[in-house]
Amino acid sequence: MRKSFSTMNAVLLAVLLCASALPQSVAAEDPTTEHFAFGVEYDWSNMNTDFESMTGLPLDDILADVMQSADDAGIEMLLLEEITGTSSMVIDQYEDGTKMINPADGSGSKEVTKHVTELTIRHGGIMDMAMITEWSDARAGWDLTISGGAEGVVNIDAYYVEYRDADGLMYGHDVEMSMLTEQSIFFDLQGHVEADDGDSVMPLNVHMEMGVDYSVDNAQSEIMYSEASELYQALSALEGGDELHWGIGEGDDDYVYWSGMDEADTNCEWSGYEYECHTIETVDAYWDILYDADSCDWYGWNAEYECYGPGYSYYFGYCEHYNNSGQNMYACTNDFGWESDWEYYLYDTNYEDGTNPPGVGHEEWDYFN
Repeated sequence: MRKSFSTMNAVLLAVLLCASALPQSVAAEDPTTEHFAFGVEYDWSNMNTDFESMTGLPLDDILADVMQSADDAGIEMLLLEEITGTSSMVIDQYEDGTKMINPADGSGSKEVTKHVTELTIRHGGIMDMAMITEWSDARAGWDLTISGGAEGVVNIDAYYVEYRDADGLMYGHDVEMSMLTEQSIFFDLQGHVEADDGDSVMPLNVHMEMGVDYSVDNAQSEIMYSEASELYQALSALEGGDELHWGIGEGDDDYVYWSGMDEADTNCEWSGYEYECHTIETVDAYWDILYDADSCDWYGWNAEYECYGPGYSYYFGYCEHYNNSGQNMYACTNDFGWESDWEYYLYDTNYEDGTNPPGVGHEEWDYFN
């Protein structure tokens, strides 16, 4: 359920972002606020006609052919189907005044305009199908009514705000949304099947129904960017055939995987074009004597092997040493390649000038002790 909700959030954010990039120039009746509103609606009672227009297959004629084929075989059959309902989506955009913010980049207080996009989605639909059939001969027969259908309702309300300055730089966005979905399906089978010229009759009365409801009463998020986004400047500069990719946070391509090792048990030294990290003994240990154990040395006259410390080596392209707050850890990764300038650490970085490569931070450590 969480994954589905996360996917829904991502889709809604994409829709709102795309909608917010449209020009806002249509004046509404409100004399104080300019609105740009647009939407789309579909009437599901037109489904059969639209299906024929798109595929060239008339659904009503297909059902009539099936019923005629059954009649030719001596089977009485009536097929019924009905789809009704509406789906609509309305987007309304406007500016809702200004406010003062303090960007995370430390550039000082900024006055920004609230650019609002409101998304309203309504869907309600009913689909019913039925088959009434009767057949008999001298030995057997049936008289059946089979029906099924589905009903669904989806309501989504989303309120999206972007904070942009006079130059069109975007400093953050807020999203508030609610959602209600209801879905139900049913199946009915009534009638009887007979044999032995009606002497044996099996009545049938089957009913199955299932319903699923899901709602989000109020989901909110407030995001301030670490630096102002130039998304709208980039959109304005697009030409025919150009592509623009925009995201928030770090995707899989930028993910940095860290391996963490306790400096009390690990020593990392520069070796050629990479770091070599290996475990070291720090205490006098009592060694168990194992018989025929792998990776052990022959001990001598009593036909035994004596096993020593692990001595494993690990190789990395970049390492950091953390000794603040009592951590005393090495953090190593291959995600930045191999450069000798990264050998010397200054507190929490291996750059000599005290800076870090993009994305540095122990996001996920794998401990080797």
